[in-house]
Amino acid sequence: MQPTRKLVAILSLAVLLVISASTTLAANNVIHTRTVMNNVHEEFPLLGESECIGGFPGTVTLISTYIIDSTEFVDGPNAGTIHLNIDIQGATEIVSVDPVAYPTTFSGTFRNKIHINSNRKTFTFSNVTRVTVTGSDGSTALFQIHGHTTEVNGETKVAFDKLTCIK
Repeated sequence: MQPTRKLVAILSLAVLLVISASTTLAANNVIHTRTVMNNVHEEFPLLGESECIGGFPGTVTLISTYIIDSTEFVDGPNAGTIHLNIDIQGATEIVSVDPVAYPTTFSGTFRNKIHINSNRKTFTFSNVTRVTVTGSDGSTALFQIHGHTTEVNGETKVAFDKLTCIK
């Protein structure tokens, strides 16, 4: 198989998998879609939330399940309005980039709920993430990250990110 045809075949298979993984319903100019993605692996640097577990620089690894529900108005007076509800949950591991200075690793669970609403005039994004972890030294931590942004006609009216170290 030529490289171009092989690439097209692989991409076609990927598209079919994505389409089969989602459920789409359309009625009265509204499209409802649910997409589920399992075992999504992500890795990123530990940021401000490090203050809740000792303040060390580290790496966060997530193994997640995503459930994405969307509603899109495609015609009529609400055309262009989109509502997204994204529920992400799974396992997390937090490891120091310097295990000699910070030998404790943390593992546990997290849940992230994201709500996005957009229409011709306003855009609203809200995010609440709750993380519960246990350290390899027996310590425990519970923290929450809450972010919110509201824009009206392209101008930011409200924007904040708040970290709360609960335990």
